[in-house]
Amino acid sequence: MKTLFVALLLLVPYISFAQSFGKAVLSFANVVDLLFPVAMAFAFGFFIWGLIEYILNWERNKEKAGMGRSIMIGATVSVVGFILLLLLARWTAGVFVM
Repeated sequence: MKTLFVALLLLVPYISFAQSFGKAVLSFANVVDLLFPVAMAFAFGFFIWGLIEYILNWERNKEKAGMGRSIMIGATVSVVGFILLLLLARWTAGVFVM
């Protein structure tokens, strides 16, 4: 939660230079478009890490295999969240910027 607050705080100067609400929404959409590939790469990396941990520990250590499964589930949920954020940003940019 603290990281999200710091990230939003760092975006304040970028958004505050917008002259209107429509331009602020467009700025938010541009930031999301720039950060989306990076976020997806991290999520894909975590998914692969969880998959490897799950496969390597399937027979030997059920606890670590469960941890790998949890990592894969978390990465999948984050991918869905990133896609929804991207869709929301593009929808709001289309609605408020005319």
